[in-house]
Amino acid sequence: GKEHRKKRNESIDLSIYTWKPSSDHDCNNSDKIKSKFSVWDFKPSSDDLSSDDDSSACPGRHHATQSLFFTSNSLFLLFWDLGVKNRKSWRCGAFPKCAKHEEQKTYVSSSDEGNYFTVGTNHAQADCELENDIVKNVLFWVDCIRQLHLVNTIILPIASFDDEFDENEAKRRCEIMKKLLMKQCENTYSVKLGDVPNLMFDQGAGDGILRINATTTNGVKLLQKVICRISVGDRFCQGHLGTVVPRVSQKILAVLQKLKQEFKIVKVDHILTRVNLQIKSEVKLIELQDSLIYWSEIGEILYFGEPGHSVPNGNHNLLADFVVLCPKWFISAISCIMRKGLGDELRKLHTDQHQKNPFVSWWNDTSNCAAITPDDCVQLWRTMEFMPNLGLNVEKTRDDRSHLEVFEFLQSLLARFNMLLPIAITADPTKAGNDDTSDFCHQDMIDNDHSLSARGSAETTFFLAPGIFPSKIPQDVWSYRHSDSWHMILSHSWLFKDTAPPGMIEQIFKSTIIDLSTSICASRCPSHRHNAQNMGGSGFSGTTCRHRYLRTAKCWKNAFFLEVGIRLESEKRHTQQSSVKIFVHLDDKKSDFCIRSSGMTQSMRRLTVSAKGLTSNSGTYIWKGGLEQVIQSTDHVIENTFGWTAIREIVCSQCLAEKSCKSACVWKKDYIKRCLKEGRPTVWCQDGHKVELSVICGKLPNGMHSNDRIIERNPSRRIQHCISSVVIVGLWDHNTKSLRSLGSGFVVDNNKGLIITAAHTLIEMEKTENFGEVHGRPRIGVIDSKTKEPFWYSAEIVVRNQDEVDACVLRITQESKCDFKSKRVGKLKIATDGCGNDENVWILGYSQKESPINIESPRGYVIRSFMNMQPERGRRSFQPRQEIVIVCPNATFGHSGGPCVNREGNVVGILSRGDPIDNKRFLVPSNQLKLLYKQATEQK
Repeated sequence: GKEHRKKRNESIDLSIYTWKPSSDHDCNNSDKIKSKFSVWDFKPSSDDLSSDDDSSACPGRHHATQSLFFTSNSLFLLFWDLGVKNRKSWRCGAFPKCAKHEEQKTYVSSSDEGNYFTVGTNHAQADCELENDIVKNVLFWVDCIRQLHLVNTIILPIASFDDEFDENEAKRRCEIMKKLLMKQCENTYSVKLGDVPNLMFDQGAGDGILRINATTTNGVKLLQKVICRISVGDRFCQGHLGTVVPRVSQKILAVLQKLKQEFKIVKVDHILTRVNLQIKSEVKLIELQDSLIYWSEIGEILYFGEPGHSVPNGNHNLLADFVVLCPKWFISAISCIMRKGLGDELRKLHTDQHQKNPFVSWWNDTSNCAAITPDDCVQLWRTMEFMPNLGLNVEKTRDDRSHLEVFEFLQSLLARFNMLLPIAITADPTKAGNDDTSDFCHQDMIDNDHSLSARGSAETTFFLAPGIFPSKIPQDVWSYRHSDSWHMILSHSWLFKDTAPPGMIEQIFKSTIIDLSTSICASRCPSHRHNAQNMGGSGFSGTTCRHRYLRTAKCWKNAFFLEVGIRLESEKRHTQQSSVKIFVHLDDKKSDFCIRSSGMTQSMRRLTVSAKGLTSNSGTYIWKGGLEQVIQSTDHVIENTFGWTAIREIVCSQCLAEKSCKSACVWKKDYIKRCLKEGRPTVWCQDGHKVELSVICGKLPNGMHSNDRIIERNPSRRIQHCISSVVIVGLWDHNTKSLRSLGSGFVVDNNKGLIITAAHTLIEMEKTENFGEVHGRPRIGVIDSKTKEPFWYSAEIVVRNQDEVDACVLRITQESKCDFKSKRVGKLKIATDGCGNDENVWILGYSQKESPINIESPRGYVIRSFMNMQPERGRRSFQPRQEIVIVCPNATFGHSGGPCVNREGNVVGILSRGDPIDNKRFLVPSNQLKLLYKQATEQK
């Protein structure tokens, strides 16, 4: 009633009661067979009652929680509300009674009622949303039942809220439900799913779906008749209703009923002793177990042993050793762990008793999903009032060891049904020969007491509770955009044609954490150290990945996020910090994170693994920073754990950088494998992007090395004529009376004395309070052809845009302009067409490393263009609007601002900055230079 709705339900709310149809005179066969049914009814949480989506995390709603009570030889009543709460599934003109008049106006206005195209589009969108609702709320549970490999099961689909729609609309929705159910049972997308449950449709209904009225009892009597008819007449129920129960099983039930008066849970060997005391003939353990399974299937007890024998393999043997006599006590014990606010309870527990495991402490302080150790489970159970007086057997009612066995049984049971995910990781890397500090922790923790270098057990085991994972993913947790051109995003996806395996994300998360931990600790072993040092390949420029560690781990119902820190070390032992961010998510086509959603249907689901990191050395840091382990873990879980069939696709990294993820191009994995086998270095997407295979695959084509690149060996002679147009740019410091911050530039107009150079040479570009300030006077240096010494001229900044463009236009001051013209300095033309990938270019600039200053022209090639699609507004810092990425190993200090020219001698950009690790250089493109030059010429 109303009182229940106000109460916030943060744990499992399950009602168990007995229904005896024989007392109902309207029920068929009531005079022939006296029967009773054990009904297990999961009540909705308060969030369910107030919300029409699945944004809340409720332990009782999680599939693993409900699957714990699924048994063979059962009749499953699968209710669906006809999508009455899903407003997007409402067709115009066919609204439910609960729809308000204002809501109906938002769909199709009166002026559109005669527009058949508008109305038809609305109907198509509503039908797609309706199918999606059936997939999530009906077909999902069919797969859950199949995953448990239950035998002799029947599913009776029922439509509730029948009175909310008119007869035609309700019938149409039921027909769609039946159609999708039939299709689902015909699919063979997994070799590891159990037998298809027997679908039972109501023959009396025209659409085959039995309907229940939401406000009256219409349909309830008919449902009772159908249940009785199925129970008596269907061949799947022949092992229960209408069959003779063996006398031994009846005596065992009598013993169990007496034990229920004394105990909540009891060991099987104690039941066997009690039974043999009352039966003259000796009952074997196997006979007792088969009988316990029978009584468990009809709801008298809860027993989790397998038919005919104990559960094999390790801890699962414990499941066959106990019988739960009081289901309500059992639900309370589960709710003690599976509840919202578990993290707060653990923090309270650890306040009184210090957490001995530093990794678990770090996890609970940084992650959004609580980690609980076996000791924590025991402590939480001990604090409950209903736990101390279990009464395990007659002789030992308060024996502590017996209590520990019960706690171990509960842990094993929750792990068996994936309500708790056990994760075992190597918590002490020194056991693998590490002489430094821990890998598997945040870098900031290395020098404090919370580091995982704490000497303890070689292995840490803890649990995650997926039933209390939050459902709503924050929008700012991931973006396919990035503001730095030396970063890139790589994505691989798995497309499921008809739904996805229940619980897949949590299993991938578990496997990823274990595999990533193993990989990190193994790479620190001296015998494996060379693997970490050589991870970059032959074109790595002497930089090695010295150290990896986990920074962040967060998980939601359908996604998880990881950040892996990387410490890079150069040949000169200089270290730099970087990171790889990994986002894994399972979505339908409506999600903002879903890639290539334009080609998906409503029933399809796409699992995407994306990683963001440095572009250095063809994305090697991204692959070795964690993407490789995550993809391997994902493949393993999909293929081996679930045996599911999915279409493997690889996403174009250029599409992700330049357009919406919903329309990004993809390649089939088989096609990419064929290209690798043929030795192709690159592949083209449908939008014309040319992408290196080594980047999107993490491996090089057959017979190709990482530094194989065809570079033109005979540059144009025009390059030599461009040198006369290059000048030195510096900033005169009035305090020290000297030049500082030297760079290069080029003359774009020698008559007006206009020079273009890099803005950061003259302007404060770092994110500080002084951003945009100029501390000094610009100077322009022209090298004398005879003395090889520079003549310096005063200049002023006339145009700049330091927020988005690392370039500015200088003008020689009036008093120096005549002398500047007398030097007969040349000028360069800005290219109109930009440049293309693989085009050879030359950077012209003055090296500041040697004296006298010499001009250099290192050669490189273009690899891609970058455009910042998501600039941060209101931020006082430099965010490049657009950049060109080139590879030019010999560009050095002093070349900043120097022109980058093509073989015709036209400027395609100026040098802005370089990758802190790799040989990549970043140019301000010619179109941005043209805009600045145009503004300068318009000034008086």
